[in-house]
Amino acid sequence: MKTKQLLDAEFYQRHKERIKLLRKESYYKNREFNINRVKQYQKNNPYITLKANLKQLEKHGKILNMNTYEYSFAIQSWSKTIKKLDKNMCKLCDSRENLNAHHIQPKQDFPELSLDLDNGITLCKECHNKIHY
Repeated sequence: MKTKQLLDAEFYQRHKERIKLLRKESYYKNREFNINRVKQYQKNNPYITLKANLKQLEKHGKILNMNTYEYSFAIQSWSKTIKKLDKNMCKLCDSRENLNAHHIQPKQDFPELSLDLDNGITLCKECHNKIHY
């Protein structure tokens, strides 16, 4: 007679893909709920959101010896340059609408690479959301 552990292991192996899919679906449902909640908070509290954004710009700017406004301008220029280098086209789906410049290595983890042209790729809004969420 098989033990309970062995039966559980066999069940898991047979239904491994289904279990992964169910976990993934529940993860994305919860994630989507949290994202919508954050967006609603940002909409209701624009001053707090602006303050947080300025704090991030200041933090990243200090690393590169720039003030907040210089860094903000530099990021905008970086974004335009990345889009131009990628011929104004999403690298994943070849779309030409709603384009964003995406940092391959995240700004939060690698602020010193935030203005590096090798650290950027052009993505449409849908592909950008898929990567982040």
